[in-house]
Amino acid sequence: MTNPRIIALANHKGGVGKTTTTINLGATLAAAGRRVLIIDLDPQANATLALNPIVGDYTLAEVLSVDDVTQETVPGSAASAIVPAAAVWPEGLDVLPGSIASASRENEQWEAREYRLRRACEGALDDYDVVLMDLPPSLGQLTINALTMADEVWTITSPAFFSAHGIELLMTTVDRVQRFYNPNLVIGPIIVNDFDIRTTEARFRLNEIQEAYTDRVYEEPCPRATVIAKAAGAQHPLSAYGAEGARSVAWYATLAKTRLGLVA
Repeated sequence: MTNPRIIALANHKGGVGKTTTTINLGATLAAAGRRVLIIDLDPQANATLALNPIVGDYTLAEVLSVDDVTQETVPGSAASAIVPAAAVWPEGLDVLPGSIASASRENEQWEAREYRLRRACEGALDDYDVVLMDLPPSLGQLTINALTMADEVWTITSPAFFSAHGIELLMTTVDRVQRFYNPNLVIGPIIVNDFDIRTTEARFRLNEIQEAYTDRVYEEPCPRATVIAKAAGAQHPLSAYGAEGARSVAWYATLAKTRLGLVA
């Protein structure tokens, strides 16, 4: 099998829809027959909560721990933590669960700590078509580990001042990672979530982002829809909501098709 496409979904600002984008894009791809792994790097573990897997003895925190003897992350240790999403989600959607304990990994001082996630995932991703990483709203070691392993970084934002400002902070970190750890990291689309075309503020902020980042902005912002938060809170995919979720389901399918080419 070819190597999976590894995508980090990021923004320094929280509350912009990184998790909902990650789980809904993952569900869309899995429903189309792709093997998808979601890696939950956010210590809040909201992606894990929404996907509701039966978590075993290991989470991301254990995966990123180091061996007492070698003082290195164990190669391939991620395989022992990966579990399928709950049965209500499409078959083929797996998760490497996050936990609050992963926050402790941010400040640990180990040699080559930027490569710990990549090392832990060696050989564990071979069966997947796509790996989606839900990053924390910070620019610490968990984010740097994800960017060091990723093929692409997608910026998730919302049409609000502080969210848009987070793009600048993230790009500074991306530049650092490209220079020192992962020169092949590709800067992917900027996706604007929760867009309400009826409000002047949303239209103004969208235009501001488009002017600043031009063709990097994904052409169709995700329309505001209460069903997106409702589905995540109920630990169900959008497809479970029939007509109420149809518009949002179609938006994610278009995103998957245009940016990944993996949905017919």
